[in-house]
Amino acid sequence: MKNLTDNLTSGEENITKTTEVHEYTLIDGDFDLKESREILINLLNSKIKFHNQRIFGLTVRSGDKDNKSEKRILELSQTMSNLKAMLDSLESDSELRIDANIKVSIK
Repeated sequence: MKNLTDNLTSGEENITKTTEVHEYTLIDGDFDLKESREILINLLNSKIKFHNQRIFGLTVRSGDKDNKSEKRILELSQTMSNLKAMLDSLESDSELRIDANIKVSIK
């Protein structure tokens, strides 16, 4: 766990704000092409599904749009397209190294 400290000035007061940051390893390994495709596409599909469910829930509850999730789905879909194109360009016996870390900051 890391603590990041920001010094903020509010009027004549100095305020110190500490943000707690946790880092986790999500993926760390070497994979053949088939495994790599499965891991990465499933990860992206899971994120897209999450945002689709947020959109559906908000629409059902209030009739509102979730512009943030709609934008994120477009970004993830583009990433998926780029990823598939990259994977498709590789030889079938390719091995890939995948490292994916996440940071969680407590605001």
